[in-house]
Amino acid sequence: LREIGIEKNITIIPPIIDTSVFIPLGDGSEKRKELGVSNEAIVVLYCGSWTKWKGVHLLIQSIGELIKEAYYIRLIVAWGEPYSWYDDRKRELDELVRLSGLENIIIEVGIVNDMHSLMSASDIFVAPFINIDGVADPPLSVLEAMACGTPVISYGVGGATETVISGKTGEYFFEQTPGSLTEVVKKFDSKKYKFSDLRSRAEEFSLEKFRENFRKQIDEYYADYKKKFEL
Repeated sequence: LREIGIEKNITIIPPIIDTSVFIPLGDGSEKRKELGVSNEAIVVLYCGSWTKWKGVHLLIQSIGELIKEAYYIRLIVAWGEPYSWYDDRKRELDELVRLSGLENIIIEVGIVNDMHSLMSASDIFVAPFINIDGVADPPLSVLEAMACGTPVISYGVGGATETVISGKTGEYFFEQTPGSLTEVVKKFDSKKYKFSDLRSRAEEFSLEKFRENFRKQIDEYYADYKKKFEL
């Protein structure tokens, strides 16, 4: 807006998540058992489409690097596309999984209706989105993961930088390379992130907060309007 000359009265009201749905479900052990994942494994969760700007190829390659270094890790991918023209992209990713030797490491669950249970069962939620045009808004999945008590690793781009608080609710990687992401995962200790910090950050994007902010802005604009026209 500033680039096109609008300098004043800019108010940003962020998108919302349903914090009544995205809540932690215990320690996630039941969901892990259902998926055949040991409680000892580091569980990484990706949620999104197959498109290149989502950066999931970086995550797959990063997991491949970690497996070579004997990390006990599993990657859950909740993904899917409703359009047939993405089939070629899926085949590319399947081949990448094969070449990385991750057929038994990656668990594909498709599009699910119990995302909060997957988030609760995961140690890390990774949002490797790499195109600022595609992630201008704060990614909702990042906020939903935090609402469930799961810390986040995100590429430091676009709206993601307005959600994750480094050192408090997660961390960033800053190069579009598998190695950059791998180094962050290696140093990541999910136990250091407090649930209270994760949850309170997510609640800043709740429906209740949206209503409060929206009402406040309307009241302020109406007050300015009455003052200007001496109503």
